[in-house]
Amino acid sequence: MGNRVMIISTHSKFKTVIKDIREKHVSAFAAQVSFYFIMSLFPMMILVFSMLYFFEITPGEMHDVSGNSILKFYKLIPETPIISFSTFLAAWSSGKTFVALRESFRYMMGKHSSSGYIRMRVRGVGVSVIFSMLISLIVLISIFGTAITDIILSNHQQYVEYSDIIQLIRKMFIVISLFLILFAIYRFLPEWDINNKNQKIIPKYKNIVIMAALVSAVIYAYTVFFSIYTTKYSNMNLIYYDAKTLVSFMILTYGVIFVLITGFRLLVFRLYNHF
Repeated sequence: MGNRVMIISTHSKFKTVIKDIREKHVSAFAAQVSFYFIMSLFPMMILVFSMLYFFEITPGEMHDVSGNSILKFYKLIPETPIISFSTFLAAWSSGKTFVALRESFRYMMGKHSSSGYIRMRVRGVGVSVIFSMLISLIVLISIFGTAITDIILSNHQQYVEYSDIIQLIRKMFIVISLFLILFAIYRFLPEWDINNKNQKIIPKYKNIVIMAALVSAVIYAYTVFFSIYTTKYSNMNLIYYDAKTLVSFMILTYGVIFVLITGFRLLVFRLYNHF
């Protein structure tokens, strides 16, 4: 009889603990996101360096910097860069951050995961690659700034008279690219309906479009600031050859963009009293 009472009491305590965990799981997922954010920082840098190989507008020195920084993660053959198997493992590891982030948002909205673990991890890898493309684009814009246009015009003198149009196209390409990449990242995170003061439901896609547009505008302002700095107030040659400067800038960008993406999402929740 005593054993039965002890078993029932233990089971009751166990259920209480499980209930507390379910009620307080947001904090647990927040800690998990922070942990994976730190752990995936270096793998994400590997992905970013890998992406730089596919942007031919960068000077040749950039390839040397990226290759020497993580030489062991590359297998180079003449004129054909190949991302090594280690980089794919890095993508798999860095994807945990976005999976944890997605699940934390789902639990905040009272939803339960409907996708299998493997499927979710694969999608997380895809988002990690997209995120690294975003950072690569920002690095190119911020470090090289308007020098990108100068490189194009120096190699194609016949387009010099169209420099203003090329500048406009460059800016439009930047904004559209940022928007599309951010839209893809926000699509990975769970959707929700928002009630305004008139109790009308705003379409889910409209929420994503608004957030992607706002974050794109902030990121563009961030890139313009660094573009002006590197173009007018910094020695471009030092940046080309200084791997520490490049890596430091990437780490800063990684943190800023991650905070912006999650911060705007949480801001919308608070504005509409969703948690």
